[in-house]
Amino acid sequence: ASGMIGAEQVAKSAPDGYTLLANSSIHVIVPSLFTKMTYDPVRDFAPITVASSSPLMLVVTPALPVKNIKGFIALAKARPGDLSFGSSGSGSSTHLTAELLKSVTGTNMVHVPYKGQGQAITDVITGQIQFMFNSPSAVGEFIKAGRLRTLGITSEKRLPQWPEVPTFVETGFKDMTTGSWYGFWAPAKTPAAVVTRLHSEIVRIVNLPDVRQRIIDMGGEPIANSSADFDAFQKAELARWAKIVKQANIEVK
Repeated sequence: ASGMIGAEQVAKSAPDGYTLLANSSIHVIVPSLFTKMTYDPVRDFAPITVASSSPLMLVVTPALPVKNIKGFIALAKARPGDLSFGSSGSGSSTHLTAELLKSVTGTNMVHVPYKGQGQAITDVITGQIQFMFNSPSAVGEFIKAGRLRTLGITSEKRLPQWPEVPTFVETGFKDMTTGSWYGFWAPAKTPAAVVTRLHSEIVRIVNLPDVRQRIIDMGGEPIANSSADFDAFQKAELARWAKIVKQANIEVK
């Protein structure tokens, strides 16, 4: 249920630091997708830290006659409504990132939601759909095997493990910095001293060499920011995705 079952349980839990929420960026997207919610994703939680983030790659079927981001956008503009993209479901990060691309570039492309990313990836490989956004860990092996072609990545800088893949930022699309991020929250009204202790321990663990390397190996980036920075970031993300959901008229049924 897009993380809402766990979030509701944490929101109702005692604010003693023993019950925490570990969730992805979907936590601040669901208010835009669902009209009835039993909790407020900002007001009912105390943000601790973003542990890590993972940018998304734009991958296309190898049969598509484009080699880079600008060529892809030019093709999309020349063939409005002709290109289709898959996602792991309506409202998912793989869906909303493509909607963001449509908004930023003024292109018209068709969304095909799947029940999971596996079949969506398969259909991009076979050309049933033309492209999708997905994490490096999900599509990396297919790219290396030549079964998918990657055109760009949504990180601010190129990933060290994928140095040949350009970013949307360097291609001129600064608003395409996005991806999935993963954070920790405590219930609202958790004492500040408890939040501080939790923050200290989680940051320490994220920065352990083997943990950092594991995150990097999975195509992610260790973050471990301050609680204040996390709070500002989640509020900005909530507003950002609310705008995209409204523009795209996305409904989750």
